Amino acid sequence: MTMIILYNIIQLVLLPVALVLTPVYLFFRKEKRKLIPARLGFGCNLPSRKGNEKIIWVHALSVGETISSLPLLKGLKEQYPTATVILSSTTLNGQLIARQKAQSLVDHIIPFPFDIAPVVTYFIKRVNPDLFIMVETDFWPNVIHQMSKRNIPIVLVNGRISAKSQKNYLKFSPLFTQLFQKFSEFCMQTAADKAFLSHFSIPPERIHSLGNLKYAETLGADLSVTKSKLNSALSNGITFLCGSTHENEESVILKTYQQLHREFPELRLIIAPRDISRVDHVAQISSELKIDTIRFSGNSEWRDEVLLIDTIGDLANLYSEVDIAFIGGSMIPFGGHNPLEAVRFGKPVIFGPHTFNFQEICDELVAHKGSLRVTEQSLHNTLHHLLSDQNSRQELGRNGLKSLQPHRDVLKNHLEIISRYL
Repeated sequence: MTMIILYNIIQLVLLPVALVLTPVYLFFRKEKRKLIPARLGFGCNLPSRKGNEKIIWVHALSVGETISSLPLLKGLKEQYPTATVILSSTTLNGQLIARQKAQSLVDHIIPFPFDIAPVVTYFIKRVNPDLFIMVETDFWPNVIHQMSKRNIPIVLVNGRISAKSQKNYLKFSPLFTQLFQKFSEFCMQTAADKAFLSHFSIPPERIHSLGNLKYAETLGADLSVTKSKLNSALSNGITFLCGSTHENEESVILKTYQQLHREFPELRLIIAPRDISRVDHVAQISSELKIDTIRFSGNSEWRDEVLLIDTIGDLANLYSEVDIAFIGGSMIPFGGHNPLEAVRFGKPVIFGPHTFNFQEICDELVAHKGSLRVTEQSLHNTLHHLLSDQNSRQELGRNGLKSLQPHRDVLKNHLEIISRYL
């Protein structure tokens, strides 16, 4: 019995449980009520082949992967202008960002199917792609099996394998060995990612270490961003933006801000939680510390309050306007977010000790003195130094920009691999 058959038998056994729990889940999660039927193939307006054009299906799991895919999508459209490019995303936020950022780069944006054999088969038959490109990671057995069964090349781009994922892949090695051998190419971010795949009997000529597409996003990005509605508080003070923060980070940031604000009354703080549904929680923490807050979506003029970002899609622009940036998800063992979103504007960037999601990028930035790694204990002193010394802030930002230069060919190298299948 192959692993894919066993996988589908387990799904069938669990089906009655899913049928009972799904209505309960949808009762409490109203925002998912359209997404789940769409991922089953209902009302999602899947595109279909109209002629002899090449069809490229690019899949990005969520927000981070969608943003990573942007330079690749642009490159595909430029290199294959007559091809139909389809972008899928699994999450609501991923689809929202896709529509905001990638609408002009693709022909269609669709939900990603649940990994149920009949559903996957329906999606693939309808889309009928010439090439399936997976961004970073999202290995679903039925999707991979059905693509391979129809001789559709599968290329992993910007591939990365976290320490946690490595343990799972090794634990279920028979399954992942079968899956990984169905891929045509693996374009991995680092040499360590490439080396790990040797555990799965993949022909070495299929595995490449090409770097991180997030560098391409940074180097190819238009820096002429739209200025936000922030008022003169930006020019009158020193603004500290904490982007993509998580639970247990905001309280540390707010307490540090409270201490520093006594010595630096011109200090302005912006907090952008990774999940904007947590804005109320952050406001509550601020209230308990007797710190006033306002919302970015509101019409109030920003003066001395802590500004909470409660919108999606504005963070990248805000990085261009501030004086110091902290990258969230790094004070806790989440693994951090992309520091290049701020580094590309020549901003001094700091992040915590937990950066394994972007380990190579963060290590290189620190080595080139283009960013600073802090702990909860050292955050106060590091910020104090940066607030006191404008030259240090400017030097940190310049060094960060310089560290980006060696990565200019990362997109070119990815497109060269992809061209083998188009």
